[in-house]
Formats: sequence, structure tokens, C-alpha cells
Amino acid sequence: MGTPDFENIYTEYFSDVYKYVLSLCRNEATAEEITQETFFKAMRNIEKFNGNCKLYVWLCQIAKNTYFKSATKQKHILPEMDTDTPDSALDSVFVGQEYLWNTWQHKWLISKSRIGMYLSKAMLASLTAIAIFLSYEVIALLFSGQMKALFTIEYVAGLICGSFLYASLGAVICLVKLWQRRF
Repeated sequence: MGTPDFENIYTEYFSDVYKYVLSLCRNEATAEEITQETFFKAMRNIEKFNGNCKLYVWLCQIAKNTYFKSATKQKHILPEMDTDTPDSALDSVFVGQEYLWNTWQHKWLISKSRIGMYLSKAMLASLTAIAIFLSYEVIALLFSGQMKALFTIEYVAGLICGSFLYASLGAVICLVKLWQRRF
């Protein structure tokens, strides 16, 4: 495949690649920088483009990889704060960190929903354990013929303690199994 005219490629695809990067980072300055870097990388590696996909797809793949690599680097670098820095410069620093906020917020929402799922499964396991325990106790009383014991304070206290114990064990076993599945 011959080497295409890169100026035409730049003119034809710059706007589309820029819009794609802007949809990823939602920051115009970052999108501009990533798009420029994308075309620079594409120009250096144009001979590696083998035509298996559309040129636009290849450029967007380079842009996506460049953006995520840049975002990963920025995640580990905290901006230095200077007391004489104008407010507009501070605004641009924090707007550039929007990706990090979205990532943190996304992780928080996922962990929040995961915790809710774990707790609901633990609650279900607890209720199931209580139902099994109470069923066992009632069946044992029926077969022993001591139904009067059901109405004594000691027996009710034993049922309550046993229910709490079974509920706790059911929840712990459920959470341990869920935790083991996670890894």
C-alpha cells in the first residue's frame, strides 16, 4: 500500500477524531492536545496501517489509547498549587481532572451497588437460616408432644437467641462465599 498524503488525511479526519476525543474527556483543551498527538503518532506510523480497517477507525484507536495513557499518567501526578496562581489557571487544572472525578464517582457507584447486593444476599441468607431454625424447633416440639413449652419465657428466649445465632451464621457464611467468588 502506498503512503497516503498525510495533509489530506489530517484535513479530512481532524474534526471527527477531535469530536471522538472530546466525547471521551469532555474538555476542549485536552481533546485538542490528544488529537494533535494522535495525528503525530499516526504520521510516524502510517506505514504500519495495513488497511484491515477504515482509516478513521485506526485513528480513533490511536486517539483512545493516547487519551487513556495520558489520563493514567495524570492520575498519579497531583498539580502543584501556588498561592499567586490566577483563578482561571486553577479552573483549568480542576476541569482537566474531570476524568479522575468520573472514574472515582463511577467506582463509588459500582462499589455502592455491590455492597447493596452483598447485604441483600446476606439478609436473605439470614432469613432462610431463621426459617430453617424455627421450622426445626416447631417440628421437634410437635413430635415430642411438649407444645406447652412453646409458651414459656425460657423457650421463647431460646428461640430468639437461636434465631439471632442462625441469622448471624447464615449472613457470615453468605458473605464469605461472595467474597471468595470475587477473587
